[in-house]
Amino acid sequence: MRFIFLFFIFIISAQKAGPAERLKKKLFETNNYNSNIRPQKNHTEPVLVKFRPILNEIINVNEVAQKLDIKFWFHHEWIDERLSWDPKDYGNVATLHVPQDFLWLPDYALYGNADGDFIIAESVRVRIFSNGTVMWRPPIITKTFCEIQVANFPFDSQNCSIKIGSWTGNTFLLQTRNFDVRYDVCTCCEPIDLSTYNINGEWEMFQTGCWRHVLFYGDLAEGYEDVTHYIVLKRRPRYLILNIIIPTIVFSLLSCAVFYLPAEEAEKITLCISVLLSLVTFFLVIVDSIPQTARAVPKLGIYILFTMILNTVSILLTIVVENMHHRGPETHEMSPWIRTVFIDLLPRLLFSSTMKKMDVYGPKPPKISDVFKGTYQYRAIAKLAGTENETDPILLNPEVQDAIRGVEYMAKSFKEQEFNENSKAEWKYVAFVLDHCLLIVFITTCVLGSAIIFGENCMDLLRAMWYIQRDDEYLRSESLWSDQDLCFKYLSSEDQRDVLAASLALANEETP
Repeated sequence: MRFIFLFFIFIISAQKAGPAERLKKKLFETNNYNSNIRPQKNHTEPVLVKFRPILNEIINVNEVAQKLDIKFWFHHEWIDERLSWDPKDYGNVATLHVPQDFLWLPDYALYGNADGDFIIAESVRVRIFSNGTVMWRPPIITKTFCEIQVANFPFDSQNCSIKIGSWTGNTFLLQTRNFDVRYDVCTCCEPIDLSTYNINGEWEMFQTGCWRHVLFYGDLAEGYEDVTHYIVLKRRPRYLILNIIIPTIVFSLLSCAVFYLPAEEAEKITLCISVLLSLVTFFLVIVDSIPQTARAVPKLGIYILFTMILNTVSILLTIVVENMHHRGPETHEMSPWIRTVFIDLLPRLLFSSTMKKMDVYGPKPPKISDVFKGTYQYRAIAKLAGTENETDPILLNPEVQDAIRGVEYMAKSFKEQEFNENSKAEWKYVAFVLDHCLLIVFITTCVLGSAIIFGENCMDLLRAMWYIQRDDEYLRSESLWSDQDLCFKYLSSEDQRDVLAASLALANEETP
């Protein structure tokens, strides 16, 4: 009875194990599978690993630290000849999922990793197919160095690279290919898979490219493969336009509008200083957003510096205008060239309704020295007395003489007062004309400066887009490069020189 009970338990356990359990036991226990040995029966042949990264998300682009954080799924496929079976023998089980620790895995490493582990070794299950194909798709967050180009900030594009290769396996042991398997020594590979890419709010995925290298280190005869993926990110500048560029443009216009305020307003310099402090705050925000080791000054920083200089000059010129506005004959005498330029010439050129020419050339008053020469006052008094004789005794009366001297003094005082008022009015008019001239000059400078700083960037962007399109058409129409070399434009200048040199050498060898 006990024997029958144990027999039934054995049958039930065998049924629970199922074909998948038997297959797993057969592959890894019965066959004595060793995960430290390459999955190749012929040890002279390299293991061919099909590799392709699947981009999931751009987590962060740290401009200050020059780091790129990306979430990937790294898709690997290779054939392990020791892990094949006939599905009919195991209940039509065509695939098997096992922990990755059970299998041999390629030791791919992230070159240039800025943080974390270099080796791709996330603990995920591996999928095995009946023909021996092994599929491994570990997720990983890469933190790689990326040199930030800040010259066109905030309309900048960043070309970052992710270099992946086997750490110990040379080309005789392991070879890496994309899914379009290409066997030439130096070839372009398929770009990053964007099928699961989540759009980033700050950066737009502009272009992707890939290049496969075979490098030789030191005196080693074996080459080591690596696959370098290039990611061209284009910044979405809407946030910076709304929060930095537009306020800066408004501040630059305020710097110009200062000259439209009347010179009597004491708030002119206060407004200029307030604008300058705001620009300094914006400039500090830009400084905190770029790396300290940047090789160029961003265009936005140049524009803010330009506006700060414009504002500083406006403060200095406002002081000059205020000084002219408060001048008088007691301290300053207007030179003839100032009167000619600012009173006669400029009001006509400005064509402004407020630029009415000042009448400073009225009839000149008589000289006081002529009073006792019988030229003016005596004639007037004699006429009032009903006599034309200026030597009449009535006019020589001492009381009349005192009255004449009193009138003389009052006339002189009124004339001096009128002269002082006219002189002050002239200086105020000069300050008024100078304000209008500076308003026109500063508005023109502001518009031209903005067009030069940002217009050049727009032209560069359009020119670059035009050249990229022309390059693609040229490469495809002229067939100077094969389809596998279309990623040439994503390479750095040093890599491009190396590829060109190798291509020219190959062309010379093939030429009879």
